[in-house]
Amino acid sequence: MTCQVYKTRLQKAREQKGLSQTKLAIIAGLHPSAISNIERGRVLPGPGHRQRLARALEVATEELFGDLPGRIPLVGSDESQ
Repeated sequence: MTCQVYKTRLQKAREQKGLSQTKLAIIAGLHPSAISNIERGRVLPGPGHRQRLARALEVATEELFGDLPGRIPLVGSDESQ
C-alpha cells in the first residue's frame, strides 16, 4: 500500500465528515502534524494511529487503510469509479 492511497482515503473520509485536520486530530487523540504528515504522504500511519483515525471517522480500519478485496471505496473517490 502506498502513501498516496492512504493519504487520499484519509483526506476524503475526513472531508466527508466535514472535519479539519485539527478537529480530526483532537477527536483521534493525535497531534495535528500526524494528520498533516499522513495526508501529505510523508509517513505511513502505524497500527495504533490507523485504529484511532478509523474510530474517529466512524469507519472500519480496513475500509480506510486496508487493501482487502471487497473493501468498499469511499464515496467520490477515484477508487469508486
